[in-house]
Amino acid sequence: MGDMRPQALDFSGDERKHRTRVRTYEIVKQCPRLWQDGKLRVDWIELSGVKDPMLTLIRPALDPRRFVGISRETQVVEANGVHFRDLVGAGLAVYVQAELEDEIADLGGYPHAGVLVFDGFTTVANGDIEQALAQLLNFARHKATVHGQALLVTNFVVRANRAASDHVENIERYKECLERLLGQKPSEEHFEKYRSEGRKYWMLLHRILISEPGLPVPDGVTVWYL
Repeated sequence: MGDMRPQALDFSGDERKHRTRVRTYEIVKQCPRLWQDGKLRVDWIELSGVKDPMLTLIRPALDPRRFVGISRETQVVEANGVHFRDLVGAGLAVYVQAELEDEIADLGGYPHAGVLVFDGFTTVANGDIEQALAQLLNFARHKATVHGQALLVTNFVVRANRAASDHVENIERYKECLERLLGQKPSEEHFEKYRSEGRKYWMLLHRILISEPGLPVPDGVTVWYL
């Protein structure tokens, strides 16, 4: 991913950000290949942040599936390992110190993965964004061929220290990248732009469900059929 800097942001106490997590979780619950009888049918992989609020949210749905938190930062991996020591000890959560791009380069790795959340300090203006999106989509699509469905969530920074016209131009370029990779134009209503409390920058969130045809489709996702 070049200089995509896959480093998670700290939104642990942010209500606006929390609402996006809850919505993602609700979407997963509506996907029959990802969810069954109140439990995850797939592993949940996420760029790990401080105290991983998403893990706190989904922990009742673990077992036998697990949460995988990936971070290049030693302190994040160690702190989360301590904070969630009960889940780690039970094998329901694992923390990996690595670059996310390296971990998803092997399509055969994480065979039970079905949810991938890239939620990091990366801007829509980054010159390598198409390469990064291609790798994320390739990994998620491979997992969908295994399980029947997979969900990819991307959450990128829209920088606040640039002119509004630059924001629009960069966001449109990002959406054009997605259109080229998906072979379809994502609906505008599937992009969620928000600014978290006390932050100077905006975030742009997008959920892509890769799915076999004929399965239920939740609202609020771009569907990419196998």
